[in-house]
Amino acid sequence: MIKKNLPLFFSFCLIISALACQNDKREDKKSKETAKIEKLASEVKAEKIKTIFYSLPSPLELTILFKREGVEYHYEELHDPKKRDAYVTTVKKALNLGVYGADLSYAGLFAKHADAIQFFSVSQVMAEDLGIGQTFQREFITRLEKNAANKDTLLQVISDFFLENDSYLKDQNQQDISTYVLVGGWIEGLYLGTHMISAKTSSTGIKEIIIGQLNSLDNLILLLSDIGKSIELNNLKDNMILLREYYNEVDYVKIDESEIKTKQESDELLIDNQQHRHEMNDSTLLKITETVTEIRNSIIR
Repeated sequence: MIKKNLPLFFSFCLIISALACQNDKREDKKSKETAKIEKLASEVKAEKIKTIFYSLPSPLELTILFKREGVEYHYEELHDPKKRDAYVTTVKKALNLGVYGADLSYAGLFAKHADAIQFFSVSQVMAEDLGIGQTFQREFITRLEKNAANKDTLLQVISDFFLENDSYLKDQNQQDISTYVLVGGWIEGLYLGTHMISAKTSSTGIKEIIIGQLNSLDNLILLLSDIGKSIELNNLKDNMILLREYYNEVDYVKIDESEIKTKQESDELLIDNQQHRHEMNDSTLLKITETVTEIRNSIIR
């Protein structure tokens, strides 16, 4: 009886074994497909992040916009280079590297040669601490020192540096550090633009620049939401979101027909295809300025 059942038993074992192999193959195939999907999602995410990075203005670009509206240079408004050693965490170092980078752009644009070298040197040390010191080459310091008397060349050296630094930060797979640097630089750029106002400064022009930074603010909040959580980062993100809420107070006004005709006759471009423009009142400007100041103070603290 047992002998008669042996073939049946072996057949059963073979079937079980075959089914197990098929199941293993299916699981292996499923695992490979999952890994492939995850890799693709990661690549899409990385590409999206890179697109966001490249849409953000450099501190130098923001400085140029504000200078055109008549802001002046006041060294006391810049961040104290001596505070460099006070920052020990990666987050604080990266945020303040962005701040010092914005200060460097102001010093360079206003042809403050000694200040520019000072801020460049501080930035170089902090970048090396973060492991991203590749763009802070000795070549830039040498060029700065050799062109002290030439404003145009000084600005060109700093412009070259920002192009190389921006490209390096945005191309590296260091989303967290890059995000902190960009946030620090952007906040400092807005802070300086709203604190170096003089009698010659156009408040309308300042408002237009700030309104134009809405997309950058949205992108920075998006980047901050995509990285690790901590009390420090949560507070930063919450403050950025509060800043974003004040932008909701900006009015969306239809342009008067006579103004449209004037703009068309002068070949001036309209704000958008719907022929509308944004308007910010002084109260909203004050709220945004104060919030930017609070965020900046929390960064450099």
